[in-house]
Amino acid sequence: MGRRECLAIGASMGGPKVLKEILPEICRNNICPIFIAQHIELRATECFRASLQSYVGDYSIKIGESLDNVQQRTVYLYPGFGHMRVMKNSGSIMLNIFENGMMKNAVDALFSSVASVYGADCTAVVLTGMGIDGLSGSYEIKQAGGEVIVQDRQSSLVWSMPSAVAGRGLADRILSVGNIAKHVSLG
Repeated sequence: MGRRECLAIGASMGGPKVLKEILPEICRNNICPIFIAQHIELRATECFRASLQSYVGDYSIKIGESLDNVQQRTVYLYPGFGHMRVMKNSGSIMLNIFENGMMKNAVDALFSSVASVYGADCTAVVLTGMGIDGLSGSYEIKQAGGEVIVQDRQSSLVWSMPSAVAGRGLADRILSVGNIAKHVSLG
């Protein structure tokens, strides 16, 4: 893996609890932007953002908005609708929110855009959750030379999303919650 320039995380059921466990260590030991696609209802995003902010030290937690300039030491949260994508525009890296009203494949959309912009300099993490969101995006991360980590079965509330990625041989590592934080913190 190259130098990590970003971290992209996808999660669904059980994700908020895991994020509160891993983000403090990750944010303490990194400066790169972090993009999180957590399946969450639109009305709950601000509460979720405020809750996470108290865990992450000097990182800023922001709900993603179109045309946000991506900054270091910032966590960008999926806004609870449509798709959050990363894009390059005149040398700057920005967010683009596609407002289609649905969260279907929100992790795939994020991971796909991260693969396109950051390539091998990104780590993607698939946490607990139902369904297969994150599978095609993980494939694109791997094709771009990036690293893919999945949460292990024992520490997952629901092992469907991580299992889909691991089952296709796309996971570089299958780790417990504590080991995800440690691995990602090593840079």
